[in-house]
Amino acid sequence: IFKKVFIIDNKPNFENRYHLHVSKANEDSYKENSKLIKIISDKLLKERSKRIKPATDKKILVSWNALAISGLVEAYKLTNNQLYYKSAKKSYSFIKEKMWKDNKLYACYHDKPQFDGYLDDYAFLSKACLDLLRINWDNDEYIFLIQLVDKVLENFQDKDNGGFYFSSVDQKDLIYRPKSFMDESMPSGNSMMANILSEIYELTGENKYLETMDNIFKAASDSIERSNVSHCSLYINANTSLTSKRLVIIKCDKEDIYDYKDKIYKIEDFRDSIYFLDHTINSPIKSINKKKCFGKFTAYICENNVCSEPIKGFNSLQKRLLNE
Repeated sequence: IFKKVFIIDNKPNFENRYHLHVSKANEDSYKENSKLIKIISDKLLKERSKRIKPATDKKILVSWNALAISGLVEAYKLTNNQLYYKSAKKSYSFIKEKMWKDNKLYACYHDKPQFDGYLDDYAFLSKACLDLLRINWDNDEYIFLIQLVDKVLENFQDKDNGGFYFSSVDQKDLIYRPKSFMDESMPSGNSMMANILSEIYELTGENKYLETMDNIFKAASDSIERSNVSHCSLYINANTSLTSKRLVIIKCDKEDIYDYKDKIYKIEDFRDSIYFLDHTINSPIKSINKKKCFGKFTAYICENNVCSEPIKGFNSLQKRLLNE
């Protein structure tokens, strides 16, 4: 039965050994002898368990985990499943606690933080921080975000030609500093930074972030001409950043924030960046502090760093967001 079902009459099919499989032609025989096949499979599994198991890769990478955090935040907004949000917060807290040391981000963790962070690590973690701030505003996390972004401007920026190098100026052992705008298996760090800088400019009104973002797009022009299809993230972020981004600041009572979030996420447009703030707490952003809360709910819609008159009441905001 073993030879008949698993076909071992031919030559070994993997490194001079048999990688067992059931062909479509033997499917009926497999089903007819399922009990006997179960006994055979258990014996094979018992033998295999005696072999040395492959090593498990247990290192934790900032870049990959940061992308996962952003994905979990989006999943939470779509489903309202708290598990996604808790997982995102847990991963983020681990990175901040274990991999941000002495004002420096490390790229990898395996028993201890290792290797200076690269552009992708800083950019993707900054994006994850922004995504979490949209769920629950936290002044300390905003300050951390600015630390990350300013570190990128200080250590990765090509101040002569625009854009960011992949490696930091502190990484002296590297003889070459690549600067890429193309997406590969992950979005390019430069395209992610363009998105982040646009958002921070909208929040703060500080021109250095806007100018640095503009320089990314200018520096990317030659790369785009060489390969149009390799810059999708840059196109998307350019469109959102330069033409259609809407920043929405909502100030309300803390106890009402959760209910408003549930309603807002159902009508949120892809170009909207919506922040919920407890109106009783001051923000480190001066422009946000100037936005007063009238009653229990007030919102402001800002585009190109110009904000609307205060929108009083959720229903009024809903009509504005839906262009009713």
